[in-house]
Amino acid sequence: PFITVLAPNGGEEIEQNSSFMIEWDYGYWDGELDIHLAKGTDTPEPLALGLSASDTTYEWNVFFDQEPGNDYRVIITSQDDPAITDTSDMDFTIVEVDGVVATFTGEPTVIETGGAVTFTDLSSGDQDTWEWYFEGGEPETYQGQTPPEIVYETAGMYDVTLTVYSGNDSNETLKEDY
Repeated sequence: PFITVLAPNGGEEIEQNSSFMIEWDYGYWDGELDIHLAKGTDTPEPLALGLSASDTTYEWNVFFDQEPGNDYRVIITSQDDPAITDTSDMDFTIVEVDGVVATFTGEPTVIETGGAVTFTDLSSGDQDTWEWYFEGGEPETYQGQTPPEIVYETAGMYDVTLTVYSGNDSNETLKEDY
């Protein structure tokens, strides 16, 4: 049995308050695994626990106050057998971000053939304006930090865009096929 960390596997630069897709491969077993973040010689911190190995990806939402550094690694370990583990081959970097950074998450609720999503702003900085665009959603646009529940007539994957402003500074994030 094996686990192989595919990303981040060394050399990546990941910004604070962004999302990054952790990826792995596995074989000859199927169970649950844990993902930890190691910085230098510090004790590794849990990022996700009890994921199915067959998922092969995990969207990591990097905290806006995650300590910058160029000595990070990801460790993925089987919950059933701690000998089945892998670590990023080389260090990757978490980069400090100045100004405003747009990011968000969404929590879906299935309603028959369609659904609704509650979106949560996770942006950082001193933002004063938020502009949302929800492809295929009702409403399709919203201005403000906390949008109402967005209803989708047909279940599926849709693009969502959030732009945040702080005076003349702005930042936009697009999540495709969300």
